[in-house]
Amino acid sequence: MLRRQMERGMSDRFVQARRLDLGPVAVEDLEQALQQVAQAHPMLRTRVDTSSAFAHFVGAEGDGPMVVRALDVDALIDHIDIAAGRSVVLGCVDGYVKAVAHHAVIDSASWMILEDDLRDALAGRRILSGQASYKDLCLQELHDAHTAAAQDALHWSELATLPRPVEDSNQWSTDHVSTLEVNIDGQTRRFCRALHPT
Repeated sequence: MLRRQMERGMSDRFVQARRLDLGPVAVEDLEQALQQVAQAHPMLRTRVDTSSAFAHFVGAEGDGPMVVRALDVDALIDHIDIAAGRSVVLGCVDGYVKAVAHHAVIDSASWMILEDDLRDALAGRRILSGQASYKDLCLQELHDAHTAAAQDALHWSELATLPRPVEDSNQWSTDHVSTLEVNIDGQTRRFCRALHPT
């Protein structure tokens, strides 16, 4: 698409614009979230050589996306520079977010991914990088969920080995204590053991 534009002498600023539904957000928080997303998606910071009719990607070494304090689409487009690796610009005013992105890096599916990843980053959740697989992310989430429970169980097991209190002191009944055993087989078990060998 980009090559076709260049062949016809059109501007390399062929962009799409859209309002992002991220809820009220501060500019500083949006900047941090956008940097996390850019790290997970190298295409958002890849430089594109547009010096000839045969545009080509140079590499993920550009400036990356940016946030500006404006919502006017023309003002946002002025900051797009795919030769410098800035293919996405977010505008943020009073908590509202508008985005422009060069069509070389954004299509309809990419908009959904960008918005979801920004929402996750703003909420403090991990973002799946291009180098990780969905399976790896699921296994890591499973490990994280079980790690807290395992640490809690270890804590109470250690407490159970302490000497009993002296006679006539307050004691709690252990009649209600239950034991939970979890059996994990296959790749999930090997992955969990690799992360936590004990």
